[in-house]
Amino acid sequence: MLWLPYFRLFDRVVAIQNRYVEISDLDNQNLHAADVYVENIRSLHDGCLATVAESARNKQLRRPSVSWTKLLKIYIVGNKLG
Repeated sequence: MLWLPYFRLFDRVVAIQNRYVEISDLDNQNLHAADVYVENIRSLHDGCLATVAESARNKQLRRPSVSWTKLLKIYIVGNKLG
C-alpha cells in the first residue's frame, strides 16, 4: 500500500522527538512546546495523507484516458472518412 511508508516516516519523526525529550532536561514550557511540535507534525501528516487519498479516489473515478489520435481514428472509421 502506498501510504505505509508515510506512516512509518511519521512514526520515526515522533520516535526521534520522544527520544530527544527523554534525554533532554526540559522544563514545563519546553515540554509543552515539544508536544505542540508533534501535534503540528501530526496535523501536516494527516493533511498530506488526506490529499493523497483524495487524489487516489479521483484517479479511480476518472475514465481511462484515450489519446486524441485514437479518438480521431475511431471517428474516421466510424464515419467512413478513411
